[in-house]
Amino acid sequence: MQATAPSQPPAGTLAEQSILDAAEQLFSEKGFAAASINGIARLAAVSKANVFHHFGSKKGLYLAVLHRVCGRTTAGLSPAGGSDGRNAVQRLAYFAASHLQGLIDNPRAARLILREVTEADATEGRELAEQVLTGYSDRIVGLVAEGQREGLLRDDFEPALLAHLLVGANNFYFQTRSVMPHLTDAGFARDPDQFVRELFRLLLTGARADPVRDDVTGDGDTP
Repeated sequence: MQATAPSQPPAGTLAEQSILDAAEQLFSEKGFAAASINGIARLAAVSKANVFHHFGSKKGLYLAVLHRVCGRTTAGLSPAGGSDGRNAVQRLAYFAASHLQGLIDNPRAARLILREVTEADATEGRELAEQVLTGYSDRIVGLVAEGQREGLLRDDFEPALLAHLLVGANNFYFQTRSVMPHLTDAGFARDPDQFVRELFRLLLTGARADPVRDDVTGDGDTP
């Protein structure tokens, strides 16, 4: 399937924004099934008919909310092609930092999208990927691939793997940030900026003391 660039619904009217705000709150608190259009309409101070007029259906409203929250936490995805004056690796580092900050600054939105990603069944997961996440994911993967083409990153790994590791580590940090300081005295446990800097450096340079050796286990197997 050919991916398209992520697109967010237009800003729209005040009524639309009120509906989106209310829907984000109730979907985050209750989930898709338990949140009702009646409840969303009441919270937004609009009629039920107004909700359907703007978004067509409950699913249409839900997808609009997911687009908005994804856009909020991936706002650091800068334009492709170096049009902002930075190379691909610099833009990838900026994305990693801004993505984690976006999660922390928008906890309700972050929990909503993380719940969808972790709890969706196979059918729901495919719909979520195709209708919401594909464009955002492809832009992150594209930054890694661009870094490979520029010779700034090795070209012997799948770009999607590095993109997945960056986003996954940020998501896990966000989910465990209230517990992590009690598990380790490491500075990154209390400092998201330090965490993402050290994570990015580790992913780009590796953990091995001797990067030339393929066999560090001593048994002939490459890790």
